[in-house]
Amino acid sequence: SAGTDLMLHLPGGGRYFDFAMRPILDQHGAVSAVLAEAVDITERRAGEEALRQSQKVEAGGQLTGGVAHDYNNLPTIIRSATDFLRRRDLPEDRHRRYVDAISETVDRASKLIGQLLAFARRQPLKPQTFNVGEQVESIAQLIRPLVGGGIQIRVGVEGGGYFAVADVGQFETAIINLAVNARDAMSGKGELAIKVVKVLEIPPLRGQPRRPGEFVAVSVSDTGIGVPANNLDMIFEPFFTTKEVGKGTGLGLALAIGFSKQSGGVIVVRST
Repeated sequence: SAGTDLMLHLPGGGRYFDFAMRPILDQHGAVSAVLAEAVDITERRAGEEALRQSQKVEAGGQLTGGVAHDYNNLPTIIRSATDFLRRRDLPEDRHRRYVDAISETVDRASKLIGQLLAFARRQPLKPQTFNVGEQVESIAQLIRPLVGGGIQIRVGVEGGGYFAVADVGQFETAIINLAVNARDAMSGKGELAIKVVKVLEIPPLRGQPRRPGEFVAVSVSDTGIGVPANNLDMIFEPFFTTKEVGKGTGLGLALAIGFSKQSGGVIVVRST
């Protein structure tokens, strides 16, 4: 039979053993005896635990560095906007633009903290019925300042009333994370396309069977450099990032795929 880990209290202290019962067969193939086998695995377990702890420390360091960088950008935007607002000769339209920039930046700060709390606490989702096309169009307006003037955003909504049941806030966060990744892949110049279509199945993926039915598919595509084939299996792992230290937390795609799974969906990746 398969081995079982057992902890035995011996005179020299507690030791872990991989304990198994293995059959011994005679020349006719019948079981003639049972051999009890125990292998001391104490040192191996200690090594594995030390490796796990070091990985936790490294992941925590990557997370702290990435969040510190993301959060540092926000006060910079607010400081710049307030400096401009102090000018007496500022035209009314620019005055309004800088006030809006401060308001949006505060919202982004709140969302960043909410994202971290959702990851740390595994906050329960609050599903509701919403119009996917309308929500995507409002998200596109939100991400325009994020992606910069060199990137053109195209939104295509097939048909009018496609509704889904999901947590709207987490849906928004997932699309924004995909858009930010697309922006970074394009180095400031290119095209970002977000499309909403009806599909008649959820494809078999990552051990999940094919599911026929009526579903809404949201695609986010870009004209950037793509994902190397050897990284495609890792991009959804928490803290995995190809960006420089301090440039990304590696949480965005992990949160996106976690949200999609909890909402009964999948994420399909195609890259060239």
